[in-house]
Amino acid sequence: LAPRGRFLDALVKAVNAGVDMIMLPGVVDSGHHSCDEYFQLMHEAVNRGFISRSRLDDAVARIVRVKARAGLMQSPFARRGDLARVGCREHREVAREAVRRSIVLLKNNGVLPLLKS
Repeated sequence: LAPRGRFLDALVKAVNAGVDMIMLPGVVDSGHHSCDEYFQLMHEAVNRGFISRSRLDDAVARIVRVKARAGLMQSPFARRGDLARVGCREHREVAREAVRRSIVLLKNNGVLPLLKS
């Protein structure tokens, strides 16, 4: 993984590009950056002016709105019964459709459309 400086740079670029929530690995001692390090880096990025406080406020507001709509403010813990649905066929189909719709062709070089022969 990226050393601290490169991780900070990636974090700043992601947040300033519009990423509201950084997903961290669930295993803290997996060799990945820890939650504590993430919070320290975010604090550093704001204090050094790399990320504006208003950008964070916007992100937090969106996250809180989504969590409130999902009922996570009243019951913040996952229902164990829902875990069986994670990765189910329907979810994989939705994920594949999202991928299909998000593909962008940056350079064609006359390759497309493909000839029927």
